[in-house]
Amino acid sequence: MIDIAPGRLLPLATLLSLAFAAGIGAAIILAAWHLRDRAGRLAIAAAVGALVLTAASVVFRSSREAGTGHHTAFGWPRAVYTRWVSWETSERIQGVRLRGVTENAMFYAPMIALAGSLGLAARRSSVPGRRERGAADP
Repeated sequence: MIDIAPGRLLPLATLLSLAFAAGIGAAIILAAWHLRDRAGRLAIAAAVGALVLTAASVVFRSSREAGTGHHTAFGWPRAVYTRWVSWETSERIQGVRLRGVTENAMFYAPMIALAGSLGLAARRSSVPGRRERGAADP
């Protein structure tokens, strides 16, 4: 596990502002390079990739000591699995946080969409012999 400080778990407002900016950037790139026909497949790939990255993010761990126990959170930028162990009793609370899974997926999906749209735009502009739409034959 990769240990991270509890302060590294980003607040939801920061996540949403980054995700919104990435989503707008992806939309602009898709529109500017006339790639709207591939937007649906890119959205599906971004959703699947976001769930995979959310599951993979559990390698990041943060833990803290409380007055009555030890709290450990797994996942980045938001916790997707938490565990609390009491020092006073044998009580243990642990489980997957569906809210954290949703928040991470909402963060990762626009980032993947932005990276994918940049990749599609770069591929489109670098394919040799490809004519742009509306270009006349010589």
